[in-house]
Amino acid sequence: MGERMRHRVSALPAGRSRRIAVILLLAAQAGLLAYSATRHSPTNLEPAFLVSGISHWQFGRFELYRVNPPLVRMVAALPILVVGCETDWSCFYDAPGSRAEFPLGVDFIKANGPASIPLFIYARWACIPFSLIGAYFAYCWAMELYRSTAAGFVTLILYAFEPNLLAHGELITADEACTAFGIMAGYAFWRWLKQPTWTRALLAGGALGLAELTKIIWLILFGLWVMLWLLWRWIEPKTVESPESSVQSPTSPSQAPMVPSLPQLAAIFLVAVYLVNVGYVFDGFCTPLKDFQFVSTSLSGLDQAGKPGNRFRDSSLGEFPVPLPKQYVLGIDSQKKDLEDFGQKSYLCGEWKDGGWWYYYLYGLLVKVPCGTWGLLAFVVLARLFRCRRPATLLDELVLLTPAIVLLVIVSSQTESNIHLRYAFPALGISLVFIGQAGLFLTHYPFGSLITSGLIAYSLASAAIVYPHHLSYFNELAGGPQNGHRHLLGSSFDWGQGLLELHHWHESSHSQSPCFVISPYRFDYAALKLSIVPVFPDSRGTPRLNGIYAISFNVLDSPDFRSHPGIQHAKKLRSIGRVGSYAIYSAPE
Repeated sequence: MGERMRHRVSALPAGRSRRIAVILLLAAQAGLLAYSATRHSPTNLEPAFLVSGISHWQFGRFELYRVNPPLVRMVAALPILVVGCETDWSCFYDAPGSRAEFPLGVDFIKANGPASIPLFIYARWACIPFSLIGAYFAYCWAMELYRSTAAGFVTLILYAFEPNLLAHGELITADEACTAFGIMAGYAFWRWLKQPTWTRALLAGGALGLAELTKIIWLILFGLWVMLWLLWRWIEPKTVESPESSVQSPTSPSQAPMVPSLPQLAAIFLVAVYLVNVGYVFDGFCTPLKDFQFVSTSLSGLDQAGKPGNRFRDSSLGEFPVPLPKQYVLGIDSQKKDLEDFGQKSYLCGEWKDGGWWYYYLYGLLVKVPCGTWGLLAFVVLARLFRCRRPATLLDELVLLTPAIVLLVIVSSQTESNIHLRYAFPALGISLVFIGQAGLFLTHYPFGSLITSGLIAYSLASAAIVYPHHLSYFNELAGGPQNGHRHLLGSSFDWGQGLLELHHWHESSHSQSPCFVISPYRFDYAALKLSIVPVFPDSRGTPRLNGIYAISFNVLDSPDFRSHPGIQHAKKLRSIGRVGSYAIYSAPE
């Protein structure tokens, strides 16, 4: 007894130090996000996101931005409801496939003027906990999966300071929350597989429900979890986790409990579906399938996307009551329609074309994820190939990696268009848990410790150099942010986030000359009191005046805008460099 007490007392400082270290790292992540949120103008989707969240609270309706579930938008809108804002709903309309949130977002900025900027900052700050949740549960999963505190800290450090996750963690869009809750759901499901109790089943169901309320892509988990449950039962782990301890103890198949149970799996899915309906206040719950107005060719049964129809109306399936909110189902349809009828060209490595590339996301991750992180992944894979002992069972890692692989395959198969690498970020977040096993080398192998420490430091330094402008981050293999436009555009490089930076640059050093901005992103610059003049690419009335022209790389060499008079005029002027994601041209002095 005395020996046990002495051991317990001696372990307390280590446990306390670990908790303090976790809190400090999460606090550092939150501080980075809080500051960078103040430095950037609203991105392309954020006005529509915010005004949609406000509408959910004010009217209890969910038509706006139905292509994504409402959780993130509603959280972002909470501080705005507290501090107050002006709204203009005159542009609201509801029709099959409508996207009224975008003109309403423009009107929101007009109505609030310069006060819009602090409103977006408050909304962004409200969403910082999503990033912290992702980092914390990634840490827990890596630590438990590889039975190593060092593995947990490697994952936590990589996740907390990963430039792409930081870039979207500061925004009110849903990609970071989707990544975070996907990890939390996977972790809860894995722990339930390890020890199938009703408590863990309910926790897994709750986590799955929250994941479903971030982005529709996590619908794949319903099918994947059934498959992984069957596989787990078939292989039957040779060790079970004691309810009183996290220590794994050997057992024979005859001694193993019945894991996992079908009733608990059913409960997981029922809890998740219930939470999804709660998120929509049961709006349209159990609407018959025949009563939906679909606009995608897949669900409408028509030859042209955008025309309302319903291929199930005259079939027996039409009577089926859909146990999901109406706008959730219509969001799936609208998202499919957007892919089928996408009018924007895709861009990769200097090439513009209709459609996309199956390797777009793989290439995008190659140039957007820090080289140090890629080095750690390569080191881990090589170590696993040449070592006999596994730090975790293959089955455990299959539960971890299968959702990431399937998600990456699904988004890569959608070659109708390629413009948003952010769709692959949930796979990136899960991969960082796998890479966390590099922490084993920090405590057991001196040479491996040196390599692991160096690669982690390289990854952190690469991200720190570009802070707080992580949205346009590219690694050294791609030539850094200065050459990022040669690889990817759209939300991976310029998403409208640089207007404040451009405004401050113009005010500080070039205010004597007018600054004309040619960008695909529409904001009321005058309402925000920005000292720059918008010239949208589809406007043919471009003033051919001398001054400063700031041209977004998203339109600079686009085949749709090469003949634009503003761009043609600017290219005749002197190039004076760039500010963020804008190429700057000026008349000779």
